[in-house]
Amino acid sequence: MARDWEDVAAEIAAKRIEDKEARVCAMLGVCEDCAGLPADHLTPRKMLLLEYAANAFVGGGEVMPEDVVQFLWVISPNYSPDSEKAKVFAKKVGGLKYETAVASIRRWLELQLLDVPPAKPSGRISGRLWLAQYVDLVAHQYGWTDEHIMNLPLGRLGQYKNEIVGRENGTGGREPHSAYEDRMKAEWLREKQAEKSHGKS
Repeated sequence: MARDWEDVAAEIAAKRIEDKEARVCAMLGVCEDCAGLPADHLTPRKMLLLEYAANAFVGGGEVMPEDVVQFLWVISPNYSPDSEKAKVFAKKVGGLKYETAVASIRRWLELQLLDVPPAKPSGRISGRLWLAQYVDLVAHQYGWTDEHIMNLPLGRLGQYKNEIVGRENGTGGREPHSAYEDRMKAEWLREKQAEKSHGKS
């Protein structure tokens, strides 16, 4: 039986509150723990590190235990390119429950990327880095250096991007788009359709 729309609407409203809190935290520079461990905001620099390392959380594919350790190390406040420090960290987090850690990382990542929608797969390999477009947009608008922008929280950078694009397109003040709301509404409509189809059979 399909859920009542009131229940779906309540879940969407709760998600809106969570999203608003994530945006405020990004602006304040306050970051929520990830998988029970201290974390720094995801920045363009850290995102590129994870992409370069082909981490499954950002590049897709089956998530392996090493992806969990690598992701948590890159977002750790103690992150360093020093391989010995990375090994010490890996031993420290070796006791984490895999499924719980994966779910926590995915939730944390979704909030970090609220206003930075993932690129749609085109089926071809492009030499263009999507993050360069964000850096170029903000650098052009505010005159900030690329080094400064590369170390901004992506959650903050995405909000700036929305405001810049909205102002230039004359659509400023519009509520941010939520892929989560779209998914929730689509799921509910599928449930209602399946319920109708079942009733006819």
